[in-house]
Amino acid sequence: MIRKLDMNVEKIDKVMTIWKESTINAHEFIPKDYWLGNYNVVKEKYIPIADTYIYLEENEIKGFISILDGEYIGAFIC
Repeated sequence: MIRKLDMNVEKIDKVMTIWKESTINAHEFIPKDYWLGNYNVVKEKYIPIADTYIYLEENEIKGFISILDGEYIGAFIC
């Protein structure tokens, strides 16, 4: 099931856990500290301004897509 992310802290934290783990794994050529250093920027700046949709399986968030300015995919992790 796909739903729009509400600003529930628990759900945002889950999205950010998925973002962090997936981004670090997908970009092994970039130092892990770079992504960890940008974690709060993504969480506090970009997630709140993006239209983020979560993918749920058995009521657990498994992936998401964030769209910025109605045009740009900021993140797509599934």
